[in-house]
Amino acid sequence: MRKLLVTLVLSGAVFAAPWVWQTLSTPITTFKGATSADAALIFGAVVRGGQISPLHRERLDTGVALWRRGTVKTLVVSNAPSAARTMQKYLEAQNVPADAIAMDTTAIRTPDTCKAEAARQDPRSVIFVSQKFHLPRIALHCARYGLDAQFVAADHSDRAWLGTWTTLRVRTGRWIREAALIWGVLLNLYPTDEGT
Repeated sequence: MRKLLVTLVLSGAVFAAPWVWQTLSTPITTFKGATSADAALIFGAVVRGGQISPLHRERLDTGVALWRRGTVKTLVVSNAPSAARTMQKYLEAQNVPADAIAMDTTAIRTPDTCKAEAARQDPRSVIFVSQKFHLPRIALHCARYGLDAQFVAADHSDRAWLGTWTTLRVRTGRWIREAALIWGVLLNLYPTDEGT
């Protein structure tokens, strides 16, 4: 029994190690701590039935806060075409003018946003906007492109409380998924045609 426990603990430590390292080495800040940049790239999430999910809304609201503070002049919505348009409509409903919104409709997966930004003819400074659980993997994906980026967490303190068990289950699931995907990136096994 003791050997099994030790094996499980060691396996868990090995599984989590790259995620822990990446998390500790990614300089994550809040929208208040961000410094001026040319654009904020708001990473997309699944949009079902034209509805923005609560976590997706946090990303968009963080982008709006950066724009209102004058930290950035442009908000880039990064998602598949239909979802990007839904994100654009949400920003416009928050009184962000159309000329301050750009769409990256090639972003089916997280690294697609990095590729699109790196392919720009005129390089710019950017802020990546997503939740804390997602930003370390964004940093890993985008590191190869040498982008001048800041990482702003879109985690809001007034998020609706879902209960202890639901919160623990959801957060644990997210972190396990991210740890697995970071291993996928490191082993060059990251899916090439699906997932964000």
